[in-house]
Amino acid sequence: MSLSRIFLGIILIAFNSSSLIAQKEVSNWIVGESIGFNFNNGRFDIFNRPTNPDQTLRSSTISYSDPTTGELLFFSDGKYLWNRDFGIVNRDNPFKSGVNSLNQTIISTPIGNNEHIIFTIKQSLDQNDGAFYHIYNTEKNELTSINEKVVSGVAEKITLIPKNKKYSYWLIMQDLLTSNLLIYSVEGKSIDLINSYPLEGLIEQPELNDNAGYLQSSPNGEFLVNLNYSENPLYNIVELFRFNKVLGEIVKIGTLGNYDFLFSAIFSPDNSKLFITYGGDGSGTEPLIQYDLSVASVDEIIRTRDSLKFEYEVFPESDLFHTITPTILQTGYDGKIYNSFLGSIRGPNGALNRTIAIIKNPNEKIQNIDFEIIALKTEAIKTNIGFVESFPQFPQYYFDNIPTKNLYYGECPGLKSLVFYPNPTDDVLYLSYDNPVCLYPFEIEVFNSFGQLITKFRYNKEDEGVSLSNFSSGLYFILVRNNYDTILRKVVVL
Repeated sequence: MSLSRIFLGIILIAFNSSSLIAQKEVSNWIVGESIGFNFNNGRFDIFNRPTNPDQTLRSSTISYSDPTTGELLFFSDGKYLWNRDFGIVNRDNPFKSGVNSLNQTIISTPIGNNEHIIFTIKQSLDQNDGAFYHIYNTEKNELTSINEKVVSGVAEKITLIPKNKKYSYWLIMQDLLTSNLLIYSVEGKSIDLINSYPLEGLIEQPELNDNAGYLQSSPNGEFLVNLNYSENPLYNIVELFRFNKVLGEIVKIGTLGNYDFLFSAIFSPDNSKLFITYGGDGSGTEPLIQYDLSVASVDEIIRTRDSLKFEYEVFPESDLFHTITPTILQTGYDGKIYNSFLGSIRGPNGALNRTIAIIKNPNEKIQNIDFEIIALKTEAIKTNIGFVESFPQFPQYYFDNIPTKNLYYGECPGLKSLVFYPNPTDDVLYLSYDNPVCLYPFEIEVFNSFGQLITKFRYNKEDEGVSLSNFSSGLYFILVRNNYDTILRKVVVL
């Protein structure tokens, strides 16, 4: 594999609330203090969003977007819930959860039409803390339940696996005192403990507070991985399990390895690969780890262990390379895996920029992996507190065998190359643009020669034109506005 060149072009700030592709529940990510990522319309965009003094976003986040349009419906940092208009729904009654954590403190899933259940965790042995659920109605913009206790004394680890019935799930957490894996059945608003899997033969960490870390399920729900982080290096282990989605039962496959300061884990969309990140000795040069799960036994899985270092060339043709350590992993709607980094990198202009690495083909063996490191060169992100910690925690079932899509990551140009044709016209006016992926969605306002607004349109599809067949003959001015630019054009109607 050849080293990926770093892309240092400015990714312009954008937010769009519409999409061409259905099933886009995970198309908006909320990260850090003031930004978000949007995967709609064939692009990877960064958008600015409102902030407020109470905002934390220093721990994992969740968000949910309209399955058809990709419009952001709500998001939460585990403390506050923001609606689609970026208003705080529960300002006077915050969720109970942990903050300032690289662990998993929140997850959510739909449980009915317009209803979503949100789980949060506050890790403590205090009986007032633990796991809680909250129910939000997006249509009414109302929390119908808040801070309802599920169980006390659980670690900041949580994952959801769907059953074969709509709005039914397995909720899996870990007990702080016993290290047991707790399996809950979630049927709509009913949450019941089904199984508690003891330490012996399963979780190899008997000491209290040795169960920080990460718990992740595969997209098809058939695998679980448990990362244990402890001050005792003996308990910094990666454990792999088989999960029965019908019965809610776990069988341990084996312990895959021992690592210092485990960060996160994720499975490839085709469920055949497992990726691990860890901090190691703090040198900042630790690689991404991959295991191949397509082999038969745990010993064979261990032998498939391979690694990849995220190296980039500091300056073009400088032969000077730098390595950065991946931290939180999350699959995107484009079927690629995104990595956040604890540090920043210095671009050619000397500015420090937050970075992400994108694994473009995560279903491949690691020696065939192609990746790209992107410097998110925006003013908002240079000092964006919580950028790493707040990478989203989506239920992985959204990504089961999701196809890889090639999004546009570059700087979108303005609208200077936009041309209307035919002009003059007496029928449909079409558009020509050098980079169509950067055009849509766009809005058009049509004014007459006296400056009066005649009509306005919003377009999301490339095959649509502007119908002027009902317009009187004469000169018109068309104002075109998209996420990147605004431009005025003259059109003559015959």
